[in-house]
Amino acid sequence: YSSAASDVYKRQMTVQVVLNDKPGVLVNLLTVFYKANANILTINQNIPVKGKAFVSVSARSENMSIEIDELLKRLFEVQGVIKIDSIVG
Repeated sequence: YSSAASDVYKRQMTVQVVLNDKPGVLVNLLTVFYKANANILTINQNIPVKGKAFVSVSARSENMSIEIDELLKRLFEVQGVIKIDSIVG
């Protein structure tokens, strides 16, 4: 790997979240990324099962206006977020 490629990798993060399957929960979650100035790269969502939706969001974090710990805190505060399984990056 080149140094530039590894630098880009370090600035990417993936958050895996379990959400209640209700209108507006996903957009509210994504709004937290937007307000933090994170650049969303991918969003993957499985079909909800038993009222729960599993979502993975990958984003670039180099231009974020807050630290990743603060982003996670704000994600947890979104109504309808059940849990954040992991954060990589």
